Amino acid sequence: MEQRLAYSQSRESYSLRRQRQMLSIAEPTNYNPYNGGYTPTELLEELLICGYIRAMVTDHDVHKMDRDVIGLCTKWFVPYLKSAQFVFDSFGVDDASRMQIINARTVKCLGKPNSLGNPNANPIETYCAFFGGSVRLKCALPTKNNANGVRSVFWECVPTKLESWHNPCVSFGVVSNRTQSFVNACCGLRDAYGVSLYPGCLYKGNPQNHTAAAWVTDQASSFAGSSKISIEYVVASSKLKFYRDDETDPKYAMYLPTNVPGITHWYPYVSLMCKDDECTVRVVHIQG
Repeated sequence: MEQRLAYSQSRESYSLRRQRQMLSIAEPTNYNPYNGGYTPTELLEELLICGYIRAMVTDHDVHKMDRDVIGLCTKWFVPYLKSAQFVFDSFGVDDASRMQIINARTVKCLGKPNSLGNPNANPIETYCAFFGGSVRLKCALPTKNNANGVRSVFWECVPTKLESWHNPCVSFGVVSNRTQSFVNACCGLRDAYGVSLYPGCLYKGNPQNHTAAAWVTDQASSFAGSSKISIEYVVASSKLKFYRDDETDPKYAMYLPTNVPGITHWYPYVSLMCKDDECTVRVVHIQG
């Protein structure tokens, strides 16, 4: 009798725990499938199951299941697929001897490119050759005019190896769809908006079209020696927020232009200067 009672209580306890788990899944503010480490197929299956749970537990109506499933997929699955495009892109890297994409999210500076020593080389290009280069990522970030439900994007730039941790030619931020040639930001990378690892030096579009020392100064920007720079792009306000290391409050913020003809998207970029400098991009979160 006592064993049957204990078993019954155990089953009841399990049932209550399972019910609480289901209610947690059904509550929109508690549910985050990104914590599960799913493949796209597994994530879609998870969302279908949770849509059913939400319809039954919260709405008590199986006929509302399609609404709950569609709502979950719109919020989580579409941004998940977009985050899969958050990898480095060889577009615009004119000289493969300057920058090397090691893997999907790690890039390496190879130093001075092959154009050095070429008597027919453009003098400006020869000068810029001493400053490494830049590379963008494939993920096209929307402007507020074509947000498509995306509210914010968050990513981390992690320098894994640098010759200098106090360098205005090492920078992180975004460029526009108009950017075609990926020189280092300090050499006039078009439409570059970002922060550097040198105190007070940052990039705000280079409207003067400088081809050297193309940064502007603001002493509020201080990322020298940072082991990690996190960037948050808030679509509705066209605002970039920059976080130092693991700090939860932004160290610096800047607004992107919203009225420049021809700009339809933004792309994350990384600028490196010295031979064997490396940087990895990670922890991508797209909020819909």
